[in-house]
Amino acid sequence: MTAAAVSVPEILFVCTANVCRSPYMEYALRAMLAERDSAGVSIGSAGTRALEGHGMADPMSQRLRDRGTDPTGFRAAPLRSDALEHAVIVVTATREHRREVVQRSHAVADRTFTLAQLARLLDAAVMAPSRPWSVHELVIAAHGARGRTSVASPADDDLDDPWRRSPRFYRRVADRIDSLLIPMATRLADRD
Repeated sequence: MTAAAVSVPEILFVCTANVCRSPYMEYALRAMLAERDSAGVSIGSAGTRALEGHGMADPMSQRLRDRGTDPTGFRAAPLRSDALEHAVIVVTATREHRREVVQRSHAVADRTFTLAQLARLLDAAVMAPSRPWSVHELVIAAHGARGRTSVASPADDDLDDPWRRSPRFYRRVADRIDSLLIPMATRLADRD
């Protein structure tokens, strides 16, 4: 988690080591919201087995730098109980991460989703305020859309782990994350 997000983020992204997927999600969503002049949401990330103190994996940080976002100060952090308990929504990289989060705190089960699951649910949501949504409204909309969507395979809800894979593999994972963040970013910042 970044120093600014240590307090307790509204949106908490979770993966394994907190050096590839979850920090990329954190910084990419923050950049998407800033591009839309909507940077008021606190966002953080953590790892179920964090490489505590490590920086972001080079291919992911380079991707962010290429887009004008500097992740230099990022340091991997372990998943903390207080962050889970106070986050408005917890977004995981995989179903296994979701399971681990819910095992640590049953209280967060109703507000924990994989990124792919959340994107699918938000795309199916019928809630349409004419202003940017709050993070609470994301959770409500996602719950309201349950049963309106299906997934071909449960594995489609998982983001592949690019750790120590080829640069091409990292790019593919980052591309998928970018596309899956769009429904969230649009609803949090939509001013139309």
